[in-house]
Amino acid sequence: MITIDRHISDRLFAGVVAFMLVLGLSSSLVAQPSESTADDTRLQTELREVYDEIGALASIEVSVKSGVVELTGEVEDPTAGETAAEIARKFDGVLFVENKIEVSTDVSERVSPALERAWAKLEDVAGSLPLFGIAVVVLILFWFAARLVGRINLPGKRLESRPFIENIIRQLVSLVVFLIGVLFVLDLFGVTTLVGAVLGTAGVAGLALGFAFRDIAENYLASIILGVQQPFNKNDLVEVDGHEGKVIRMTTRETVLMTLAGNHVRIPNATVFKNVTTNYTRNPRRRFEFKVGIGVDEEMSEAIRVGVETIRETEGVAQEPEPFADVQELGDSTVVLAFYGWVDQVDYDWPRVRSQSIRRVKNALDAAGIEMPEPIYRVYTAEHGTGEEVDRKRQRAEDELREQRVEVEATPEIDEQIEQDRARSDETDLLQD
Repeated sequence: MITIDRHISDRLFAGVVAFMLVLGLSSSLVAQPSESTADDTRLQTELREVYDEIGALASIEVSVKSGVVELTGEVEDPTAGETAAEIARKFDGVLFVENKIEVSTDVSERVSPALERAWAKLEDVAGSLPLFGIAVVVLILFWFAARLVGRINLPGKRLESRPFIENIIRQLVSLVVFLIGVLFVLDLFGVTTLVGAVLGTAGVAGLALGFAFRDIAENYLASIILGVQQPFNKNDLVEVDGHEGKVIRMTTRETVLMTLAGNHVRIPNATVFKNVTTNYTRNPRRRFEFKVGIGVDEEMSEAIRVGVETIRETEGVAQEPEPFADVQELGDSTVVLAFYGWVDQVDYDWPRVRSQSIRRVKNALDAAGIEMPEPIYRVYTAEHGTGEEVDRKRQRAEDELREQRVEVEATPEIDEQIEQDRARSDETDLLQD
């Protein structure tokens, strides 16, 4: 009896265990599809919400099954389908995305949204018309203010004598005033950030243009500096970079000279600024000098006295400072003397006065019997009579000293040609009158 009961109990226990295993397996099989269905529903809902927020993707249909996302529908933008697929791939739980989205070829569907967008922009513009009106009024007011500021006479005597520099300063001040108005208007529309980007781009472009037009910019800046410094004025006799002439004009690029021979010389302003400029007119007094060689046997003090006295009596030579002379060299057969004299360039022509002084000194030394040896040797025979030769030489020198006076006054020929050139030219002159 006991044996049968134990056998029956063992079989009952085994049957209960098998039944429990079957129940657990079936419950797991039933729970898995339920959990998978919940994840698919969640993914589909989330993707639908995302696409609805993006106007171009709102028409896309979403279906999710076992982690596989299927996208269908039509879009206007050819890139919208790929964008929707990329968004779906970023969601957790998505195993694969099947993109079946097609691009719409319906003309009305493609044109209508564009028209709607254009109409929306027109509505935005219409709503901004009052703001545009305020901006126009502000610009007009600042433009008038800039012009008013540009007409104000700037203080300072240095600016009064430099109209070109004063004009540049006025233009810069006017530009600053107008730019303030422009920045205010841009701030009204909230595009100041864009302005910063544009200015940065303009700065880079300006740097590139600066290298490309370096010479032009350099000459223009040099003209501004020269306009401030004013190293010369119109009709001044100057020497720049080895070129000598009278100043006709100075433009924003170059300085134009007329040589004493009547030729035009155009020198870039950068060259004028960088090189040494000699202005012979700024000081009305200009000194001349020339050298004379006399024999070693001649009395130097007498030769100097005769030469200086002759220069002093020459027309056009200033009496203050007085003419003078000194000894320059002592050679084997020659003593070199240098004579100096001053000329008032306002009333007299410097080259002519110098030439007249040289001629008169030479004749005076000859008349005084002071020999000026040449670098040659002369052999005199008795029949020629050296005494008579010296007497004739002295007589010729005295006659030349008493000859008719030579014109040494300042002549207006070059100045007249310069005035004619200015009348014919339409170039802007930066020099004061």
